[in-house]
Amino acid sequence: MSGTGDAGTGPDEVIARLSGELVLVLDHHGRVVALSGSRRPELAWLREIAGSRHWRAVLHPDDRADVVRGVALLLDGGDIDRLAFRVRLTDGRVRVVEGRAAGDPTTGGAVVVLRDATAEQRRVTIEDRLAGLGRIGTWEVDLSDGTTRWSPQLRELFGLAPEDDPLDVESILQCYQPPHRQQFAEAIERLLNDGEPFELELALHPRRGQDRWVRASAQALHLDGQAGMILGTVQDLTDSYHEQRRLARVEQLARLTDNGLLELDAAHLLRFMNPRARELLGVPEDVPIEGQDLAAVLMDGVDPGPLQRLLETADAGLTRDRLPVGTSRWLKVALRRADPAALDGADGPGVSAGVRPPEPTVLMALSDITDLVQAEQARDAFLAMVSHELRSPLVAVRGALETLDRGIAGPLPDPAVLLLEVAARSAGRLERLVEDLLDSQRILAGRFPLHVAEHDLSTIADEVLQDLEYVAVRSGRTLERRGPSLPSPVRADADRLQQVISNLIGNALRYAPVSTAVEVEVSSSGPGHRVVVRDRGPGVPEAFRERIFDRFAQADPADARSVGGAGLGLAISRELIERMGGRIGFDSEPGWTEFWFELPASGRPSGDGDGRGRRGP
Repeated sequence: MSGTGDAGTGPDEVIARLSGELVLVLDHHGRVVALSGSRRPELAWLREIAGSRHWRAVLHPDDRADVVRGVALLLDGGDIDRLAFRVRLTDGRVRVVEGRAAGDPTTGGAVVVLRDATAEQRRVTIEDRLAGLGRIGTWEVDLSDGTTRWSPQLRELFGLAPEDDPLDVESILQCYQPPHRQQFAEAIERLLNDGEPFELELALHPRRGQDRWVRASAQALHLDGQAGMILGTVQDLTDSYHEQRRLARVEQLARLTDNGLLELDAAHLLRFMNPRARELLGVPEDVPIEGQDLAAVLMDGVDPGPLQRLLETADAGLTRDRLPVGTSRWLKVALRRADPAALDGADGPGVSAGVRPPEPTVLMALSDITDLVQAEQARDAFLAMVSHELRSPLVAVRGALETLDRGIAGPLPDPAVLLLEVAARSAGRLERLVEDLLDSQRILAGRFPLHVAEHDLSTIADEVLQDLEYVAVRSGRTLERRGPSLPSPVRADADRLQQVISNLIGNALRYAPVSTAVEVEVSSSGPGHRVVVRDRGPGVPEAFRERIFDRFAQADPADARSVGGAGLGLAISRELIERMGGRIGFDSEPGWTEFWFELPASGRPSGDGDGRGRRGP
């Protein structure tokens, strides 16, 4: 392009000046031979480039080849409906140029019309970014000529079709609910008169569609010291408004419950704590908890250790435990790791592609069981005293019965021998009950030493099966060993392992139907070894499953009379297995039940050794 002056002041020049565009006439070499257009100062850079001999040098490198090809097309007589390219100015700024062009076959030249599209391109970019953030519509009013422009998102919010004209101020006011109509009108008046920006939350009644809650904001853009344009946004708050109302209802319910409720994020930082939880944990009402670590908000004297250990060791799903808080309070804790996507449900909003899903949360419910624990402690103390007092007489009774059985006191008649057998069995049963009570009390008091050494779990299971075979036959059932007897080395107390397996088999024999088999299987399970005891009994009632490992727990009070036992065997088994670094659980359906326990293989770390409350693989 060679430099040239303006093409006079004819009608074309006047039209170009009014339209804010530059008109260039090119000869057959692509040189500018005529240049007409706006004399606005803000377009001086465009006039300078168009008249420059080195116009190709200022083209953006990414657009240069396309522009050169376009010029060649024009000189061949072609037309271009839309030109769009970028130029880089000497000060480093980049501006966007748009236009249209037509070739002149008679002269071999062309006519090009250009305009500065930088501001429009920036506005489109901002609108695209706003659209990516959610339902946000934008609008603008040019105060010099009254031109109004609405984005597609704003048209949608107000219930307009794409081809509908933007609404005037009066029509916009009619779209807001009566309580907010006057508020919006006054805000617009202050903006126009005083240049005061505003941001309001309003109830919108669109031309079509459902009512919505929106946040409307606007501010004046000043040019040469005067308000030349008004820019505004309208953001759809309907979903967040309903969510806030839902959370307010949840919080109100949380205030009414007698349980403490907490929510923590994936990093175990607090999100929510209702007043009852504050009371149970000793957190003052005026202490902020949002984003705080649990230990940081507890009162002095309240040890956060038990709760924190439960948070760190609990598996996914529901976990229950009882924990001491302070020196005189006990809490029952129900904890669940919740996935927000799962909480939404199958019909929930879901997660859109490319949107980062929310982090899983930890939900915790606290119940004050101090009175219950104190009652249990009093009961345990009483049972311990009674057990100790019964033990000595029982030893004497047992010795006397054995003396009579050996004939030391002389021969007994046949009816007396039968009565002696009944007395011996009853004394043995009572002696086992006393031992269970004493074992349970020792475990709770921490006075239950374990003699841990390396043993083979398969061998121990086989020995127990051998010992109980006669008991099973007398009860009308059989014992079956399932699976191969492979080496299963574990570090454990052999006597206590035998006690656990005996408890599980004895429990299965009580509930298995007559003439059926109780199956025992030893297998390797990942980093450890597993023992499974399986029966074909009625299954564990659903309502009893959460209490099955509690002391003195019976599914039916009649069980103690019909099948025997005091409900201590499973509780003792759980304590023993957990103290040996393993875990215990069960799986049950109507018609079958499996009780199992797992111990780390010998030579492998046993982890934290706390499997309390865990059930299932």
